[in-house]
Amino acid sequence: MVDERAKGGVGAAIPHDSGHLHVSGEAIYIDDIAEARGTLYAAIGMSERAHARLKSVDLTKVRAAPGVVAVITAKDIPGKNDYGPVIADDPIFATALVQYHGQSLFAVAARTSTAIQGSWGRVPGRAGPAAATPAGSAAATGRIRARRRARRRP
Repeated sequence: MVDERAKGGVGAAIPHDSGHLHVSGEAIYIDDIAEARGTLYAAIGMSERAHARLKSVDLTKVRAAPGVVAVITAKDIPGKNDYGPVIADDPIFATALVQYHGQSLFAVAARTSTAIQGSWGRVPGRAGPAAATPAGSAAATGRIRARRRARRRP
């Protein structure tokens, strides 16, 4: 009969596969590997608003910045601008509607990391508050009534 119990178990000390490399100082980290010649650096331009209609984004200065090789937006994606694994509702880059703070708007590739940092500060764009609530609702019109707490009678 074969013992099919799981190795270790709750509270059991199981050594990490690369633990001996870490403690001996022989582990190789990403910063220890020399960069290949011609390596490009990439960064994502993200929304500063949590929910907004995206009217326009002017990337002229970003594209013209020294060292910038490419700027990619939703228009540059061949096929569908979506990476939702089950439901196709997660755009790679926002187009008309920004759905959350930090949503990607564009990507930049440049010859140095400092070129990316200098290619944009605040990206000129126009975004207005989206209609997150139905027109005429209390939240949309500002008519919010205070609720009274129900009191128990003795």
